[in-house]
Amino acid sequence: VKDELVKAERLGKLHPFPKKKILEACTYLAKAIWASIGDNLSSARQGMDFLQAIARIICKDQLPIHWINPVGFPVWQSYPETKSMRVKAHLMGEVIKPRLNKDLDTTDRRKMVNGVAANFVHSLDSACMMETVNLAASKGITNFCNVHDSFGTTAADVHMLSITLRDAFVKIFQDDVLQDFKDGIEKLIPEKFRDKLPEVPAKGNLNLDDLRQSEFFFA
Repeated sequence: VKDELVKAERLGKLHPFPKKKILEACTYLAKAIWASIGDNLSSARQGMDFLQAIARIICKDQLPIHWINPVGFPVWQSYPETKSMRVKAHLMGEVIKPRLNKDLDTTDRRKMVNGVAANFVHSLDSACMMETVNLAASKGITNFCNVHDSFGTTAADVHMLSITLRDAFVKIFQDDVLQDFKDGIEKLIPEKFRDKLPEVPAKGNLNLDDLRQSEFFFA
């Protein structure tokens, strides 16, 4: 929120907050925006809350979070706590004191909890990309220009890539990816924590096969 206000100022767009009150205003606005996201994207919030609840349990035992994405690629999330220190050194006759961060053996609980939802979604993005490329290659497509969740190929193959992309997403999400995540976590954590894992959020009524008829699913 603060970045957007700074950007607006640079563009000459005024906002009603005095400079001394910007942090206070941004904090208030952030909470209001966060609440509205929960109202309008309730399913996404439920999924995020589920993942973060699992991360909190894992952090109690100082463990990293490990899962396998839908195409079999292993993912490892580990955010250690760090200790900051100053190092006195000499450079070209001058004394410098750079600050270095040293990883500790303990887990940074805040980063583990805040990062798990985004990292899990990114791992699904990568799975969809890998599945799309494999399916497309089996259909004779050899040219790709892919970045994260952006897919490209040469003009003659765009139509086939469009079809293949939909097929890949349907294939990936036919399985319950959240249940698979929980099942994998149960194998990692001590037995005493397993009954504390949250229930998997209920599925909605989206018919995945409808993605194949979605004109703007891929554009």
